[in-house]
Amino acid sequence: MKLFNAFSLKMIGDGQVKVRDITPAQAREFLMEEGMDSYIGHDPTHISNALNLPVPVRRDDARLTSGELAIVAQYTGPRLPAGATRLPPDAHISFQLVQWFAAAHVPR
Repeated sequence: MKLFNAFSLKMIGDGQVKVRDITPAQAREFLMEEGMDSYIGHDPTHISNALNLPVPVRRDDARLTSGELAIVAQYTGPRLPAGATRLPPDAHISFQLVQWFAAAHVPR
């Protein structure tokens, strides 16, 4: 399962995107069951800590295929200083399960 720290429209084509919030435990379970295909392009320390899993760095472009599920790890908070190993008290990482359906395959 693909793991992203951002989601871009260049990852999909015409169609419909479904997004739902999931817990870090649910994200971890998905990644352990499906296998992790990381597209985290920067130091993954905070995401690894949130998931309690090692997350490799991979600076590469990705696209979703119709019906494919992916997880987005979204940081919310102040800009982190370089080398920060802990999140500030007013910051957190949330996880979303994302699924894209090509226009021809949009469920009714």
